[in-house]
Parts: sequence; structure tokens; C-alpha cells
Amino acid sequence: MLVIKFSGQIISPALGIDDLPPLIIDPKPRSAMAASASTSTSTSTSTSISEPADMTLALPIIIANNFQGKESSAGMTPFTLELTPPGANAVQITFTGTRSVSVPDVLATQNDGVGIELRDMFLRRVSPGNPVYYPVEPSGSRLQFTAGYIQTTEGEVASSDISATVHVEMKYLKFIE
Repeated sequence: MLVIKFSGQIISPALGIDDLPPLIIDPKPRSAMAASASTSTSTSTSTSISEPADMTLALPIIIANNFQGKESSAGMTPFTLELTPPGANAVQITFTGTRSVSVPDVLATQNDGVGIELRDMFLRRVSPGNPVYYPVEPSGSRLQFTAGYIQTTEGEVASSDISATVHVEMKYLKFIE
């Protein structure tokens, strides 16, 4: 099972430029690779790691006043699942993690006012615990997703470090035509 750890930071708008942490820019897209039907591996673009597979996706630093109210989002960051299905033509993917109490179809973080939202390549929200299905090519497929912050309560968002973990289960399926 693949594990993705999301981390980021919400900062106060009152901070000056000298108070900001150093910015590290990594232009490479994030990727996770699934090796076979029940095993998975995680990588940044070209390195493969055997199970247990972990991937950390760093979300951008966001100023708290970027949020405009409940369910507004910021800092959407792309990541890719690279799949090599063994003779399958579809995959069932289930992201599991702790759900936000106020917006149950996003991941909870330690900041009650902010969750982590997952979206697929069709911009549909992917809810923790609910399986989603995608066609795949037996020779391999790349499924694009994004993760970002979402305001889960009304009012101001507090500044804090943000983190959440999601487990990704992939089941390959073979549909007969």
C-alpha cells in the first residue's frame, strides 16, 4: 500500500518578508509508481522504491488571508500515480485517511480550519474512503491528481504547519468486452 504524506504551512499575513521560511522550489512533478496488482512503489519522477512505499508531497506556503470562506482552496499541487497494471484495463483506487469533521470529503489536518483536498485529472474531488475507477492501459498509465489546502470552517484561518497522511490502495481489474 502506498503512503502519501502531505506537508505545508499557513502563515499569518502580518509576517514581514524577513520572517518567511526559506523557499525551496522543486520544479519536478511528484510521482508514485505501482509495480503490480498488490504491490506499489513510490518515487519522485525516475527513482523506484519497493514497499513499504512512501511519498512526501510538499504543499506551498500560503498566507492565511488567501482563503475566502468555507470550502475555498489554495495551493493546489499536482502529483502523478504511474501504474503498470498486470493485464488489467481498469484500476480501483481508494485514498484512506482521517476525514475532516466539518467537510467530510477532505482530509483532516491538525489545523481545525484547514483540510487537504484531493482532486483527480477531471477536477472531481476524491473523497477519503470512497473508491474511484479509471481505465488503464496494460502497458502502463499515468493518472494525474492534485492536492491542496481547503478551508473547512467559517472565519479566519489560523497560521500553522499543516500535515496529513493518506494510504492509497490500488486494485487492478480486467473487464471482458
